[in-house]
This record gives sequence, C-alpha cells and structure tokens, in this order.
Amino acid sequence: MSRNNQNQTNKQAKALKLTDNELPSILLQLLDNNDKLVVLASAHTTHSLPLPHNHLAQLVKTVATHYPARFYGLDDLLDELVPTVNRLVAEGLTPLVLLSSADLTLSYARLAALCLQRLPVLLLFDGERESGQTLIPAETNDVSVLLTLPTLQVGLPAGPRELKDSLQAALAQEAGSVALIYRHHYAYTKNPIRLGGRWDVGKAYMLREGKDLAILAVGLGVAVAMETAQQLAQAGLEATVVDAIWVRPLDAPMITAIAAHLPRLVTMEDGRLNGGFGTAVLELLEQTNLFNVKVKRLSIEQNATPASEVVAFLKRIREVDGFGYQLPAISNRLNVENS
Repeated sequence: MSRNNQNQTNKQAKALKLTDNELPSILLQLLDNNDKLVVLASAHTTHSLPLPHNHLAQLVKTVATHYPARFYGLDDLLDELVPTVNRLVAEGLTPLVLLSSADLTLSYARLAALCLQRLPVLLLFDGERESGQTLIPAETNDVSVLLTLPTLQVGLPAGPRELKDSLQAALAQEAGSVALIYRHHYAYTKNPIRLGGRWDVGKAYMLREGKDLAILAVGLGVAVAMETAQQLAQAGLEATVVDAIWVRPLDAPMITAIAAHLPRLVTMEDGRLNGGFGTAVLELLEQTNLFNVKVKRLSIEQNATPASEVVAFLKRIREVDGFGYQLPAISNRLNVENS
C-alpha cells in the first residue's frame, strides 16, 4: 500500500472510531503530520485485552494497527526503554511512550534514568487505573511520583483541545523529557476560553478575572474551578481563575503576579493532595518570599462542595484581609455555618 493510500485509510478510520474518546484521534493526527514520531508501549499494555474498560490497551491497539512500522513494544519492566529511546533519538526520531500507573510504579528506576539524559521524549500517562492492573498502591499520587523524576516537565491538560495543544508544544521543544497526564472522560469536559497568551510548555492561561481571590487549577480541576467561580459570583464574590496546565515548570511570573495582587489563593486538582499541584504552588511562594499569601489546597475527589470550602477559607482570614463584612450573608447562601 502506498503512503498516500495508507494516510487516507488512517483518516477514514479516525472518522469512524472512538467518538467518545478523542485521544486516539488526536494521536493518529499527530502521527499523520509528523513522520519522525514513533510510539512505544510496555508489554504490560500490549498484552492486555483491548476491552472497553481497558482504554490504554485500546489506544495501543489502534496505534499499532494503523502504524505498525512506527510502533515499538517493550518488555514488562521497561528494561529496554533507555537503549531503545537512545537509538531512536540517534536516528532522528521522536519517541512518544504510552504509560500507565502500573508502569510508573514498576519501572520507576528506568524512567529516572531516561529523564537524567534530558532526551526529547514525550511520556503520555493514562491518568486512570485500568481494569485488571495490580501492584498499584491505592494511595499513589502519580503527579507526586512524576515530580521526583529529575528534570521531567509535567503537565495536566484540562480537555481534548488542551491535550492536543500540549502534545504539539511538547513535541516542538527540545528541552528534555515531558510527561502529560490525560483522562478518558475529557469528552464531557468543556474547554473554557483562554484569555490571551501564547501556547508553550510551562505557560498558564487566565480564564476569568475577579477581584476577591484567585483559583489556580490543573486537569479536571479546571472545569470545577470555573463552576465554583460562577457559584461564588452568585453569592457576591468574584474569583480569578487560572488554568495552570503545568505543574513543572509552573508559570512563575503569572502565579507570583497574581499572588502579589490577590494574596488569597485556592488550588484545585484531581487526585490526592500529597506532593501534587498545590504543594508545588506552596513551594513556589516560599522560594519567591511571598509569605503573606494565604493558600487553600482542594482536591475535587475529596472535597464535594468546593464553593463552601472556599467561603470557609475566606472566613478564617477575613480579619486579616479586611473584607469579612460580606461573608456571613455569602456563607448562608452556600449553606456554610458561621463561625
């Protein structure tokens, strides 16, 4: 089959498949447009049955079916990862590695060795636990583990468009390894309009402006942050909302400028808080000597009513901030007890 015929077949397949999950389509488009891009995956994924609930296995099957010559299978523990990536980069190719939480847990040392070399490789992590996976600690926070890998840049896109833009930005830069964590239910997440700025690794975007506090969010926390801001607005509080996207590197100029102007920050992320996005923001504030900023970290998995949590947070600092006179009425509307 000629290359043109193969590309036409791939485009037709993309139009017919997986309308409820945009990642396969996005990845096939990248492969269509970039002849140097190759995909790797561990045997832990390639040997799994591509059942409807095993999304990563389905993704691997789709890529391997449409681009068999540009797909590389690795062993269970990724022992071949570093030499294979080095060989592919030496040949002028750009490796994209599909990984799961199990791969991160079982092959941490290999991934650390890969990151130390600062090679232009993209790690695309399935952010949800696949059915049948074992040996994954229940308390594992993938973001905190990824942040311990040296030099690795880590991003959490908020939706399909951001995932595509983040992939393209990561492939365009050559500053080392980049990890992106994606979710399967992105199709149900609306993408807010970004207010200005140029898309790049480490770049955050303001989605909404407000004068009373700022909400910084990543991943699925962005949609929750926008909904929370709307609820607060109905109760009389105006919140700035920032889609940070990147946990490393953080957009330090934007975040520190917002913190200096609005020293009441709320961070929102999906997953556990230990060592995650909120922790990274706290470390940035410490490094930049912004010790007067009050910060509340929220997990959308652990905090069922973020708006109420935000109001309770503001109530605790109302005397310092000097605008507490309006909080009792707001608290009543959001069903928060007055302290």
